[in-house]
Amino acid sequence: MANADPGSYKFDFGNGPVEEGCTGPSASDAYDAKTRYGFNTPQGMADVAASGAGVAGDAVRFLEFGTKSANTFNVDLPVGLYKATVTLGNTSRSGVAAEGVYQVINMTGNAATDSFEVPVTDGQLNLLVTEGKAGAAFTLSALEIGKVSRHADMDPTIWVGGDSTVANYYPLDASVQAGWGQLLPNYMDADAFDVRNLASGGQIARGFRNDGRLEAILKYIKPGDLFLLEMGINDPAAKNATTEAEFKEIIRDTVRQVAATGATPWLPPRRVGQRTSMPTASTVQWTGGTATPQLHWPRKRTCPWWTSTCSARRTSRPLGPKPR
Repeated sequence: MANADPGSYKFDFGNGPVEEGCTGPSASDAYDAKTRYGFNTPQGMADVAASGAGVAGDAVRFLEFGTKSANTFNVDLPVGLYKATVTLGNTSRSGVAAEGVYQVINMTGNAATDSFEVPVTDGQLNLLVTEGKAGAAFTLSALEIGKVSRHADMDPTIWVGGDSTVANYYPLDASVQAGWGQLLPNYMDADAFDVRNLASGGQIARGFRNDGRLEAILKYIKPGDLFLLEMGINDPAAKNATTEAEFKEIIRDTVRQVAATGATPWLPPRRVGQRTSMPTASTVQWTGGTATPQLHWPRKRTCPWWTSTCSARRTSRPLGPKPR
């Protein structure tokens, strides 16, 4: 086996050539306690081609998926905190789940790569690529695992939720767009906070709360962490069937659940292009209808309002209406 350290692995998936320094599981390789890795249900996997180079030249496809699916790739690891780097195969939009919850949302394009830190508390990492868009192929070309700490505690973290204006785009250096959640780490002290972005294009408040995004945050968020949530642009669409009253209550409920963990929720103001509304410090914007109703919080609210409007205007106005 290419990796002797039980806390460090490099996997190159598929039935093609294995890159130097990597271990090469194919879809038929079941978990084996002797090798300490393998697929939990190989019958739910398939070897597939991929259009990338090197480790991204082939992949395995998850035929069964979902954050609670048993169709996982399992790796025995000592208890601790690990950094996992995933490279997908050919896919249009996928999520990555581990330990029963989403870890990465909205990975788009072939050979998309991202990293995340994940605590392992039971001696085994269980990971799969799962649905980001119905009907797409969910594939994995490579997985690299490195130990961060023998303690399973995560560093202080800023958790981010929202829609396409917040989400990640892949690869960032070739993308024509980027969500502010993806760029936020550039403005943070990496020694003070990690940033985890669970925003996705088209997201609505109900979906964020009910479909696994909030669940992932609540699994890990802790006192001292921050939670930033920007929502409201997609909720009024007829296909989403969300009333203003429902939207308000879902946002309140989401904030209450996060606040109950001891973390601090913040609500950034909605910004579309360079046109920015100026709600008061106790409102959340709803974009439906001909007017712009606001979500009003009690005077003694527990959720601060992140008023970044003035600094954003100072930055964006000199660029003009169509910055290059």
